[in-house]
Amino acid sequence: MFLIPLKPVANQTTTVMLGGQVIRVAIREMTTGVYLTAWLDNVIVQSGILCVDRARMMDSNYDRFVGGFMFMDSQGADNPESSGI
Repeated sequence: MFLIPLKPVANQTTTVMLGGQVIRVAIREMTTGVYLTAWLDNVIVQSGILCVDRARMMDSNYDRFVGGFMFMDSQGADNPESSGI
């Protein structure tokens, strides 16, 4: 498991190396929740995924992507929000 450092802000984008892959991740907070979009080699592999505590967010629809994403509330079981990231 790798931890991706995020800032406690509503909207952000970061690039990380995961499993030998360069992944760009965008986190967007909207009134209905926090959403994730991920790119591999500048190709969107998942877009607008609702971030839910302890729920795996990536599936195998894009066969070149290795791994997945998950938010884990370290102080309970709440879904992510920008002030708690």
